[in-house]
Amino acid sequence: MRKQLAAILQSLRLLARPIDDCIRVGEQRLGFGSLIRCSVAQWDPQKEKYSKSGNAILQKFAKGDLTAQVAKNCVERFLRDLPDRTKLVVLLGNEARYIEFCREQVGRARGEARAVNAVSYDSMGVRFVHVIHAKAQGALVPDWLAGRNSQQEKRRLAVEAVDAQLAGHPYLQEAV
Repeated sequence: MRKQLAAILQSLRLLARPIDDCIRVGEQRLGFGSLIRCSVAQWDPQKEKYSKSGNAILQKFAKGDLTAQVAKNCVERFLRDLPDRTKLVVLLGNEARYIEFCREQVGRARGEARAVNAVSYDSMGVRFVHVIHAKAQGALVPDWLAGRNSQQEKRRLAVEAVDAQLAGHPYLQEAV
């Protein structure tokens, strides 16, 4: 996953060094966390088995089940009060229902979360941008990185949202 995450962040001009150098104690420029761990599984009654991704998880978010409550708690605890220097939060997962769920939760926790475009929103001076999940299956990550197929518009919007938020910021300049 780290290799694909690095490629995603590099495509946004947010990573100019090896990702392993960034995921460490004392890192001051990038922070890493998870709204809800990817190892959470939900029962998928149609497949009659547990699923860790796809519609089973998204449906649980939409219905407000336990998975949604865990995510709501994470937003409240970790995204409500961000340091003043935080200007950008990149979230993995760019499916429309997931973006809307996250936007609603950020809005509840932080105040208004105003949509910027289909993959990003602003809340109290922080821009939240959704990108392809680094563990997406099949060709989704390569398609997002190359701006192909259904991922073309989502990638373009994510890049524009990051560039607009960090225009002139030394962090973005250094990553070029």
